[in-house]
Amino acid sequence: MFKIIIKTKNIDADENLKRYIHEKIGSLEKLFPEEEEIITEVEVGKPSKHHKKGPHFYAEANISIPGPKKPLRAESYQEEITAAIDEIKDILFTKINRFKDKKETKRRKRRRRAKRIMHLWPFGKK
Repeated sequence: MFKIIIKTKNIDADENLKRYIHEKIGSLEKLFPEEEEIITEVEVGKPSKHHKKGPHFYAEANISIPGPKKPLRAESYQEEITAAIDEIKDILFTKINRFKDKKETKRRKRRRRAKRIMHLWPFGKK
């Protein structure tokens, strides 16, 4: 189950923005098994109401995955809010794949070690 919680700061989120967030961030759901409960908190907005120079919008996302102690986190500051959302989606995609690769590598190492132990177990080295 993939749940997206949207928060805003210094802006009003209309239905188009919410739909855009669900479309972009929701596409990450395919990277997780269906039985895991994944909670994603997305915050979009302006850093301040009187911001004149530099990037005017930011987007931040935290994905709580069962397993790691810290959530996967991404943030972006851009001129357009949609560009910031696109960037955090790309960052999260990379982080999720890295997390899954680490998990698979650890699983393979455990299997190799178990195989080595079973091979040597009752009589010592062959």
